[in-house]
Amino acid sequence: MAQVIWPLLIPLSMLLMEENRFRKRLLFALLGAGATVALYYSYRLGFYGIHAEISCRHISYHGAGLDFLNKAAIAFYLAATIIPLFASSIKRMYILGIIMAISFVVSAVFYTQCLTSVWCFFAAVMSFAIFYIVRDAHKKFIFKAT
Repeated sequence: MAQVIWPLLIPLSMLLMEENRFRKRLLFALLGAGATVALYYSYRLGFYGIHAEISCRHISYHGAGLDFLNKAAIAFYLAATIIPLFASSIKRMYILGIIMAISFVVSAVFYTQCLTSVWCFFAAVMSFAIFYIVRDAHKKFIFKAT
């Protein structure tokens, strides 16, 4: 989910909500980066397989396809999942970008072996921020439409 769906879903959702033409072009390019990394991870996960185990009260994923910290792949991944939140003109979306960036850094520095599962935990916590941002954006849309 985190390695294949997020790099597609985040830039796509920002692109669909964006009204600014320049920002749409940037988000479209980030969607391309997301599609590239999603295809890469889909191939690696499908070809090499994966297995999970509990390690130090966290889920750690193992398999030849999980070179999650590969520098090129991680650069595309972060570009596709974090930058769209800063590129969006939606009010307060940058807050979600800040939370995601900080949670990734915390996960990568303190939980390197369990990075995927810990960052997914942070994503669940971030759902509250997403709720408030979307709720405010929805109010803006309702008032704008009437």
